[in-house]
Amino acid sequence: MDISERNLVTAENAETPAQNPLDGWNAYYMRPDTVGHTVRVYYTDREEVLIVGEADENYICWFSVTRRDDLETNRKIFDYIYRMKPALFGSLSFLLRETDYTWEQLQQFYSAELTTADEILQHYRRVKAMCRFREANGKYLQVMRHNLRLLQVRTADPAADYETIRSIQKLVESERYLLCSDSETVRELYLRLVQNCDEIYQAYMTEARGGA
Repeated sequence: MDISERNLVTAENAETPAQNPLDGWNAYYMRPDTVGHTVRVYYTDREEVLIVGEADENYICWFSVTRRDDLETNRKIFDYIYRMKPALFGSLSFLLRETDYTWEQLQQFYSAELTTADEILQHYRRVKAMCRFREANGKYLQVMRHNLRLLQVRTADPAADYETIRSIQKLVESERYLLCSDSETVRELYLRLVQNCDEIYQAYMTEARGGA
């Protein structure tokens, strides 16, 4: 099987950007000979990984679903992505329809930029270890619940609310790896922390734009 056939970005579901997404990257780095895309790996809850070749923040040039431990196939995919000169582009949210995963599920998966397929299992194990150390046999749940209570306190001043929780927001952002936790309670609590941070930030931005 030609490894390119694993790419879910096809002529049938591709989109036509106003300009080639790679043009802006190459112009920024002044490297017209460089392809310039990156590879992001999403760890799913089914022992699979979603491998995404990102052309820019809006478009992707590769999307595939493989087993996390299928090193041979994943190596071929990484090698192909780094050698390809993309002509077709799509959006991840649309292309998810080609899989059994939804956009909502994707938001609950931990992801990272990786440079080789060999990193996948090693990085995944490291993230799992980080979860265990942070959770401290369940003791960290108390801290998470404490921070959630702080985030749920709102006033009539969205700007003041946002200023109050910015430190918590930075902490939450740095702990996204908790989405890989073996504990469903930890994962759910973490998502509630993210949601509350987002709500406070959006309320602040709405006020900053003049309530539009």
